[in-house]
Amino acid sequence: MNNSLWLQGFLKNTKKPILEKKKVDICIIGGGITGISTAFALKDSNYDILLIDKGTIGFGATAYTTAKISYLQELPYSKIASMHGKEAAKKYYESQVEAFH
Repeated sequence: MNNSLWLQGFLKNTKKPILEKKKVDICIIGGGITGISTAFALKDSNYDILLIDKGTIGFGATAYTTAKISYLQELPYSKIASMHGKEAAKKYYESQVEAFH
């Protein structure tokens, strides 16, 4: 059995989904870390937002990750540098730093 630190103490939702027509401004498909983060970032907006997932939100791949966010990824930089040069790797690094902040 796969145990996840993030799921300890949580019960998976077994309720049937509510299938009704709903008008929304933004529909976020996927209840993983990206979908949840997007919904969170938009929570104070004036948009009607719907977050949907084919399973239980937060119980897919996201539940079994380390939840580490980092731009210090040696392998991608090395690969970019070998394929496109050090300047391209530097630009990629700078874009990751900017996105992180």
